[in-house]
Amino acid sequence: MNKTACAVIALALSGAAAEADEAIPLRGLFCQTEAQIHDASDKLRAGIPAAMVAESMNREGVHCVYADRIDYVVETPYIIDEDSRDSLFTYEASLTGIRVGDNLRPIDPPLPVYFVRPDRIAGAVAAGKV
Repeated sequence: MNKTACAVIALALSGAAAEADEAIPLRGLFCQTEAQIHDASDKLRAGIPAAMVAESMNREGVHCVYADRIDYVVETPYIIDEDSRDSLFTYEASLTGIRVGDNLRPIDPPLPVYFVRPDRIAGAVAAGKV
């Protein structure tokens, strides 16, 4: 993976040390489906900036969001894919809120969301494993 893609993915992602059952505020690239996040990950690995990846994924509707100024608040992240070659973890989690500054906007009911990170979230388990 090139340094640009690593830097984009590593965008000051807060909450890496949080437990898997806690609300975790994150920034980065988020998609609605697993297939979309895998496609987006391939583009990031190719060195395309995250904002451009989101734009390219949204040509026929809004499917992915590059959250660089807001926090997506997630709970119960599960690792659904791990690429040891590029040190990327792909997660599925429940989106429970969006934080803008000090204002938290709850999402009720929570929505499934998919995202990639260069690190393992403490307490997250691989999907299908307990």
